[in-house]
Parts: sequence; structure tokens; C-alpha cells
Amino acid sequence: MEAWKAKREAFNEGKLSPAEAKRFIKQERESFLEREVKNSAVTYTDAVRIHNLATPEEKPLLNRLLRVKRANQLKRYGAGEVERKEAEAAK
Repeated sequence: MEAWKAKREAFNEGKLSPAEAKRFIKQERESFLEREVKNSAVTYTDAVRIHNLATPEEKPLLNRLLRVKRANQLKRYGAGEVERKEAEAAK
């Protein structure tokens, strides 16, 4: 948390490079939930489970991330594997 506070202060004081500032602004706009689901350690199966448990207010935040993870899975493993993972997540 301290690192985040220091980054915010650096941003407010104009001490971040343009690339760092852009990255910081983007992260500021994302919710904690979005950042965590976007994390590569969260598998597609886990992302589907999280989406299924999400509140109606949270689901719109997760829809885009879930579509991106699904598209990546389709490219990497094909439709059969994606359908198997979706069925597994539904359990």
C-alpha cells in the first residue's frame, strides 16, 4: 500500500515519465477486482467462476476481461478445451 501511495504522490508532483503516468492512470481507473482477474495467474476457469459469483454491479466490469481470456483460450487450445473448462467452472 505504501508503494501505491508513493506512486500517487509522484504522479501528483509530475515526477513520473509519460509512460509511467499513463500506466498509473489506467490502473487508477480499474477496480481491484478487474486488476486481480486480469492477472495472468487467474486461469480462465477461475475467471468464469468469479464471473458466476459476481454481483450484478460487478459483472459489467468483468465481461470484457472474460471475453479476452476466452479468446486467448480459443487461440491456444481450441473450442473443445474451452467448452470443457466452462463446464468445469459451472460445477
